[in-house]
Amino acid sequence: GCGMSGAIAALAALKKGLSVCIVEQRKRHLIGKKCCGELMPQETLFWLEKEFNMTIPFFPLQHLQLCTLEEHAQCPYSLAGIIINQPLCTIDRYTVQQNMVAGLLKRGAFLHQGTVVAPVGTTRIEGVKTKESHTLKGKVVIDCSGTSSVLSSHVAFAGLLPPRAVGIAYKETLTLREPIESKVASIIMDLNVGFSQYMWCFPKSPHHLNAGIGGLTTSRSDLLRKFKTVLHAHPFEISSRKDRGFGTLPLSGPVPCAVGPGLLLCGDAAGHVNPLTGEGIDPAIRAGYCAGTVAARAIRKDDLSVKALWPYNCEIARKPGIVHMSFLLLREFLRSLRPEHIQFLLSTLLSGDTLEQLETNTLSGMQKFYIALRGLKKPDLLFRLFFFSKTMEKLRLLYDRYPAHVDGFPDWLMTFQSIVHTYEHARLFPFN
Repeated sequence: GCGMSGAIAALAALKKGLSVCIVEQRKRHLIGKKCCGELMPQETLFWLEKEFNMTIPFFPLQHLQLCTLEEHAQCPYSLAGIIINQPLCTIDRYTVQQNMVAGLLKRGAFLHQGTVVAPVGTTRIEGVKTKESHTLKGKVVIDCSGTSSVLSSHVAFAGLLPPRAVGIAYKETLTLREPIESKVASIIMDLNVGFSQYMWCFPKSPHHLNAGIGGLTTSRSDLLRKFKTVLHAHPFEISSRKDRGFGTLPLSGPVPCAVGPGLLLCGDAAGHVNPLTGEGIDPAIRAGYCAGTVAARAIRKDDLSVKALWPYNCEIARKPGIVHMSFLLLREFLRSLRPEHIQFLLSTLLSGDTLEQLETNTLSGMQKFYIALRGLKKPDLLFRLFFFSKTMEKLRLLYDRYPAHVDGFPDWLMTFQSIVHTYEHARLFPFN
């Protein structure tokens, strides 16, 4: 796959002196045409430009807003809900990926159009077979083919890993009749959007917005209906709509093990997507770079075993892994609440700083006391928030102790499944 993770994995491998072949099912001129919010941290974009000597046009944003539909209608006139102050930006994904493809070919990569249907090899992955009857061999295969990956069942411990949830997303690019000065990327969580869905609204310029909806649903018509409902409450007048399309996205968090003999899973194929917001560009870039680097190291040592590739698992688990699992818990926590509890949570108990501190377990005793004091009006919600916080702390500690060697993984996985099972069991008793 030559999506964002595949392109970066290829660039990283080429930089390490490897010979790289990219198998992509789309024609070259269609690479980059994907349902995507096109949002990423400015820090990652600047790193990308420096690391691979590329120029990426972007539109700067200052805040991420997690809000209700009513609060979003007030934007850009005021900020409401949970505000996370982080330098973000939107890009034109199609243009960026087309430039990446040109850069890959210039650096000596081979681009082969085809659809992978099976692996090559018995004891380890030694290449792939395509629907077009081609066999392509390589030392390491990095699978960046998305949620429809046919190689994911070949990772180590595949039979022990939990099932994966796949959602649907829909997006459009909206052209506005009047320019806006908003520097806010909005994630909308509201009854009109649905408890298992979210909507996004990311400015791409003063005249353009990337707007979409996604989440845990199997109904495209239901998603479209909710998207139109939210657009009717939109504070801006729309003159035209383009780049419409559906896509799939993994929403179970990162797979606990993304390594097999001669195989690395990356991007959507490995669940490297924020389960709350669906944002996947930044984790795809980070995972792709890590995959290309680890593959180069293994090939240099002529050791393509699971043990040799295991550092990839460790790197992902200890960085984006815990962040994404925290947001997965938050999503499930929000889905268990009544609408008025969600409103109270967003407007009274949580802020962007509080959310970040919950995620990193850095809330002080006084901050916890202050949250408890404000939450006394709704003790049932306060209890659930406490349980959510304790579960997040357990997972954070578990991911911090992700096994450095493959031998320790079965025990780690057993503990992980126990924590998740306890949390899921508690959610069997939602508010009446």
